[in-house]
Amino acid sequence: MAIVLLFIACTAHALSLSSLQGVDAPKLKIGDNAQGVRGLIATDAIKQGEQLIAAPRASALETTSLEAKNAPRSLKREGYCDDAAWQQAGWQGRLALRLLKARKDEADLSGWFAALPASYDELPVVSWTDADLNDCAYAPLREVIEEQKKRWKKAEDALLPSSSFTQKDLRWALATVLTRSFSGPLEASSPTPRLATVGVAAWLAGGYVVGGYGPWETALQGFLAVALATLLSDYFVAKNDDLNLERHVLAPGVDFLNHAGVVEGGASYEYFGDQFAVRAHDDLRQGDEAFASYGAKSNALLLANYGFVEADNPHDDYFFPAQYPFPPLRGARVTRTGFDETVAKAAVSFSGSQDAARENLAKACRSQAAALENAEGPLAELSREHAKVLSALATATEASGGGV
Repeated sequence: MAIVLLFIACTAHALSLSSLQGVDAPKLKIGDNAQGVRGLIATDAIKQGEQLIAAPRASALETTSLEAKNAPRSLKREGYCDDAAWQQAGWQGRLALRLLKARKDEADLSGWFAALPASYDELPVVSWTDADLNDCAYAPLREVIEEQKKRWKKAEDALLPSSSFTQKDLRWALATVLTRSFSGPLEASSPTPRLATVGVAAWLAGGYVVGGYGPWETALQGFLAVALATLLSDYFVAKNDDLNLERHVLAPGVDFLNHAGVVEGGASYEYFGDQFAVRAHDDLRQGDEAFASYGAKSNALLLANYGFVEADNPHDDYFFPAQYPFPPLRGARVTRTGFDETVAKAAVSFSGSQDAARENLAKACRSQAAALENAEGPLAELSREHAKVLSALATATEASGGGV
């Protein structure tokens, strides 16, 4: 397994998971992994599929698609924003506002806040200047950072100036959201109000019979119809892609899990437990580090959004420069395992045959890999990982035999 170094360091290890209200992680502790990076370490054997950690929804901070139009009254009342600013801020800005308010008001989360990074200077969106962006030779990375800067500027334009927080506060909150939140589909509500609705339906059905308004069969049919519709509504809302409803969450404790690309699945909402949980991807022994997946992200995305590069990232890719000497590869995206059909056909057309195309593609990949291996500067680590992708692709191309 490739071990990920999360370079955004956090403070003291004095915080324990048990001190976080409602967090359930009986077989994990906060500790240092073999590289000296803080993560969650198994204190006992954990089976594949077993719950690693869960945080109750009540202790998490979240914003949803259903809240995008109207700012919460508590935020408006205390001068954090109005409805127009809330809408313009985007989901990252909205979750940042909830984070800033919780830092001020939620004493139960004080230990978690103390353990968060004080700054995020390792993030390109925080530290890179316009000149740095112009000097960035890898276009996909530059474009991701530029887009993130635009989102933050839009949030700042909407929310600043403010009497409730400074620009420094807002940027800290935006960086915390960027690096520690996760997103997923939204159910219409939690089970608590749903079960309350079912309870009311049962009470009305009983009253219908006791009051002599009709037979018990009619009351039962009515109750079952309400109960079934109520309990299934969230399921169908979540499965309806056309609605595009999402939730974006900061879950204290869950956010201490480091990333590994080989892990399948990250944090998810468990409806009937009304909690955000992560389950073990593999069996873990005592002392092993537990990981989650931040998504199937390339190293360019990991560097832009989290400030680190993953060694041997299985989801990594590489985009050739737009002016690359071999025309079929200009601007082309490649992975370890092959070229897409458009590139393969262009290579055959340009080279004149399958064999010539295969030879030219492998040669181009090895040549570009050699150049990247010797790269220096802030993108040296990213370039070396890209060189691995291209070397593996060259080997796979040479071994392909019958086709490109």
